[in-house]
Order: sequence, then C-alpha cells, then structure tokens
Amino acid sequence: LMVFLQALTGVFLFNALLLYALDYTTAVESGIITSMTPALIGLISWLFLREKISKWVSLGILLSVCGVFAINVLDAGGDTGTGSLFGNVLVFGAVIGEALFTIFRKATAHSVSPLLSSTLVTGFGLLLFFPFGLFEAVSFDFRVISWQDYGILIYSGVFVNVRAYILWFSGVGKVPASTAAAFTGILPISAILLSAAILGEQVTLHHLIGLGCVVGGIAFISRDT
Repeated sequence: LMVFLQALTGVFLFNALLLYALDYTTAVESGIITSMTPALIGLISWLFLREKISKWVSLGILLSVCGVFAINVLDAGGDTGTGSLFGNVLVFGAVIGEALFTIFRKATAHSVSPLLSSTLVTGFGLLLFFPFGLFEAVSFDFRVISWQDYGILIYSGVFVNVRAYILWFSGVGKVPASTAAAFTGILPISAILLSAAILGEQVTLHHLIGLGCVVGGIAFISRDT
C-alpha cells in the first residue's frame, strides 16, 4: 500500500499535475511554487514522522528555499503576476505529491529495497497512467513524434524513471527526510548548469546567487548530520 501511494503521489499526480499546469501558468510562477518542496517535506516529516529539526537543518532548508527563490524571482525581475491561479493550484498539488512521495518512501525504506521499490513504483505508475494514455492514444497522431522525441522519451525512462529512482530510494533510506528535502533544491540548480553546458544558455548573477545559497544550505545540513 505504501509503495502504491508513492506511485500515486510522486509518479502519477506529480507528473500529471505539473505537465498540465505548464499550459496554464508561467515557468517563473511554477518555479517559485516548486521551490517550496524542501520546506514542505521538512514540515511533513516533523508533523507525521516526528523527526526533530535542529537549528542547522532549519537554516539549511531556509537557505535552500531562498536560493531557489533567487533563481526564479530575481532573474525574472520579480515579474510573477501573469500566471493563472488555476495553473498555480495544479503546481502546488504537484509539490504536495512530491513531498508525500519522499515521506512514504521514508516510511518503507527499511522494509522494501531500493531496486524493488523502483520496480514496483514504475509498475504501479504504468497501471495508473495506462487508461488515460490509452484514451488519448486513440485520437493521437503518432506520426508527429520525431526520432529525437523518442530518444528523449527513452532517456527519461532509463535515467529518470529507473536510475534516478534507485539512487533516490537508496539515499532517502539512509538520511532523515528533512535532509533529503534540502537536496531537492539541487533540481533547479542542475537544470541551470546542464542548460549552460548542453544548450549554451547564459548563466546570470542571479543564478550564481541561487547556486551559492543552495550549496550553503547543504553545508548547514551536512554540519548537523
């Protein structure tokens, strides 16, 4: 049941809500909302797992959140008013799903191995998506998908849905949920670095400020753990 809940919240709800939300809101506003993930995981772990949050972990989570805010707000000049309320609600729902995904994994870390968890979560995710995907596939023109698109889908399946899950499941079982929460702040940071390295996009001062905050947050948490 707990593994199924991981698939429901972290695979099905997170992906479905976030992808549909991007049709209704801006990337800036969705980025601001998703940056709440570390704080939300820390709060849920404190409420339901009764994990103690020390001052260093609290400062680390706060600094990580500030770093992600710096990337999303300062770089956009603070212009975050063009998104849709409906889209932002969908993004927040996705954030709740991601936070619960980590909490449920923490609850089963000592009873289900990382490899088995990844297999079961992926299998449950397939079952949850299948009826909706089949419904859309009936009227979808598959000829519009290029070989490059298929390559991206294969990469996502191998590295995101398999390799990353195994690493994440292994790590969450060895550290407090609040520690894992802070490391979710690296997600937008890695996106910036990879965009610069692969796509040649410019890294601004605001990106570097955000990067420094997130690294500082991890340093605080490492001091405590």
